[in-house]
Amino acid sequence: MIKPQRLRPGDKAAIVSLSHGSLGKPQFIHKYYLAKERLERDYGLQVVAMPNALKGIDYLYQHPEARARDLMDAFRDPSIKAVFCAIGGSDTIRLLPYIDFDVLRNNPKIFTGFSDTTVNHLMMYKAGLTSYYGGAIMTNWAEYGAINEYTADAFDKTLFHPQERWTIPASGFCSYETDRVLWDEAANTGQVPNLEKLVAVIRSREVSLTLFYQQLAQCKAIYDKNAETILGNMDSVVFLGGREASTIKEISENWLGKGRLNVPSLISCAMPLFPKKKYRKRKQKNWLTRFMTVQLTNCLQPC
Repeated sequence: MIKPQRLRPGDKAAIVSLSHGSLGKPQFIHKYYLAKERLERDYGLQVVAMPNALKGIDYLYQHPEARARDLMDAFRDPSIKAVFCAIGGSDTIRLLPYIDFDVLRNNPKIFTGFSDTTVNHLMMYKAGLTSYYGGAIMTNWAEYGAINEYTADAFDKTLFHPQERWTIPASGFCSYETDRVLWDEAANTGQVPNLEKLVAVIRSREVSLTLFYQQLAQCKAIYDKNAETILGNMDSVVFLGGREASTIKEISENWLGKGRLNVPSLISCAMPLFPKKKYRKRKQKNWLTRFMTVQLTNCLQPC
């Protein structure tokens, strides 16, 4: 894997919106200026927003090629040393047809972000480039009051003054009395060795685990015969809808017992989430995608 050069004061960093376009909305634009001020004042960086990064939700949703162009242009620009994502979202996978992996591979630079940006990290991985999970503009660098000290320390020791070995300490700002692992994008992070054994014993170590899948078939495809053990060690299941046949069959026959779920009424009840005058067909599509999720939780106590 190719490792990019560390950051130094005076380096230029670019901001991109590869998923959701909320950074450009009037109610959120202050977060761009807050993050820009901090990164320039506290770290000596030159911060620039790529041409499409602040064009808002509607434009960026309709133009995935514009989002991809910002990423490609940032990597092509030799003056830019780091690329920071504005925020996550739900559809950065739509950039894939416009990604030139040779550009990423031949112009290594620091890339950060999380959540939906996991897909972009996989693009970096395919290109053979090391990237850094975490550090988004709206959530980390534009934190109200100040950048979290834990985040700031990790930022400095990872990107400015990297060390050959660095022990990552537990954050002192966790609100949980016990450790809770919320494992989003579980289908995209690959197979964890011996997970079927780990889920059976972690509660005795005061650790709970929540796995998020869009369908149960994803878990079974990764863990094969061990998927049944993993699912069996989950104390609670939250199913937010979907159309994948094996998932519906499993939940209907083995978890719900005899009964009937009126899907149309469920959808109609949820539609008021969107104001009628702003409701569009594409938002319905986004809503359905967002709710096609299975949440599996291995609790500390029986639920």
